[in-house]
Amino acid sequence: MSEDKTLKLWDAETGEEIHTLVGHTEWVNASAYSPDGARVVSASADRTLKLWDAVTGREIRTLAGHTRQVNACAFSPDGTRVVSTSEDNTLKLWDAETGEAIRTLRGHSGDVYACACSPDGTRLVSASWDETLKLWDAETGEELRTLESHGHWVYGCAFSPDGARVVSASRDGTLKLWDAATGDCIATLPLLGAATAAAHRPHRASVACGDRSGSVYLVDLVGIPLGPHVVTAVDLGNGPAVRCPVCLKLHPLQASWLGGELDCPSSGCHTGLRVNSFIAGRRVLG
Repeated sequence: MSEDKTLKLWDAETGEEIHTLVGHTEWVNASAYSPDGARVVSASADRTLKLWDAVTGREIRTLAGHTRQVNACAFSPDGTRVVSTSEDNTLKLWDAETGEAIRTLRGHSGDVYACACSPDGTRLVSASWDETLKLWDAETGEELRTLESHGHWVYGCAFSPDGARVVSASRDGTLKLWDAATGDCIATLPLLGAATAAAHRPHRASVACGDRSGSVYLVDLVGIPLGPHVVTAVDLGNGPAVRCPVCLKLHPLQASWLGGELDCPSSGCHTGLRVNSFIAGRRVLG
């Protein structure tokens, strides 16, 4: 979050600032890269989202429609949709090409703090002030189920890389793991303070979480199996390719891989991969 109303893009290798993105009129609450790294989306207290060109830093368009500040944002795995959450108690799904609002998801009774897309792009998860998380159908906007067990506001949420589980962080001082298919709470981890964010490690059954005591936790989910990693082919200019999240190597996409499962082709890796049936930049949701 930035209270000076700007975003900054940094070179991860050198730590040098690449661009300062100026355009919001209030502080920036969240941001996310598109799957191909070509665009950035930002969410602001000025009630808007903005799409930016990640190479030039140019503002592409503004997404307006929320009636209160926008708390969080994420791209769909194919990069054609943006999801946002707001203090107006809703989520919105946007067309990333036109900036038009496709649908509004209603069901929470309080501010919606966080959101995430499932790795296969079929579901969304949201975390709210109403002490719940909700799972949604990303195509229809239908509420699939409510995840209830937290005793205070839920600040953060994320899918596991196989899409089978959801992790959540709450002001009640706990980190929770949920079965994304049934909505059952699988495990609860007490923390030292109010949990503010959570992320699932891209290549193993492990979760990172921060709390208001200043602690950062790295939690191995012992005994909880991780299925094939769901990955999306991305065209970075040399044709579509799939990156293994474990060995990090790029592999040229074979047509037979789309919608199927395989072991990573890298020698000695053998990580199970489930390749989405779409390529980043080609529409899958809606």
